[in-house]
Amino acid sequence: MEKKYTVTIDFGGALLCAIQTDDPELIVSGAINGWGDSVMNDVCVKITKND
Repeated sequence: MEKKYTVTIDFGGALLCAIQTDDPELIVSGAINGWGDSVMNDVCVKITKND
């Protein structure tokens, strides 16, 4: 059976991403620091499973 996933990379900031983690299908939500000197330059990566 084929498994399909959606990977979302958000450059808008990790703070906004941390709030939007109510999705029950959410598998991974994290932030990659070091891209800039402020929170808004962080990168958020979310992986969701498609039905």
